[in-house]
Amino acid sequence: MKQTNQRDAVYYIATRQEFKASALSGTNINEGAGKLDNEETARYNEAASKGADYFVYSYRTPIAWHTLDGWYVVEQKFSRTTSKHQNCVRRGVAESLKGTQQLPSSEKNKELKVSMNKLEENRERLAELYKELEASLAYYSKPENREELERARKQYAQKASK
Repeated sequence: MKQTNQRDAVYYIATRQEFKASALSGTNINEGAGKLDNEETARYNEAASKGADYFVYSYRTPIAWHTLDGWYVVEQKFSRTTSKHQNCVRRGVAESLKGTQQLPSSEKNKELKVSMNKLEENRERLAELYKELEASLAYYSKPENREELERARKQYAQKASK
């Protein structure tokens, strides 16, 4: 399960991926009704029996779930922290409906590192090519090698015209 922070949890909720952000978590595993009141427990049990495929928990109490019919966010009032978790879920649900999921900062950093590594590899390859070019220029600029250069140019021109 991906360890993350609550800010990035919005992305994992929107894309229905497993995560854990302290007391907030998302999973495809039904972990029970926790501290839901009777009305919300009935909704939860109905959704679970109809094949809910994703659950969001705050302190082991489900605060939202996803089914084929869409998302349901529990309206029951809880602690201040769980209320913040519910707002986080609402943002994730909104992003999933709009299709505007932003990569979490940890994933952006990974992509940036990959890009930087590719940039460094390309820089090294360009330096190698530049050295080869300098060597070729030095070789062909000598008068005794100009004949060979002319032959190579003619061969290239013939290949290019075909």
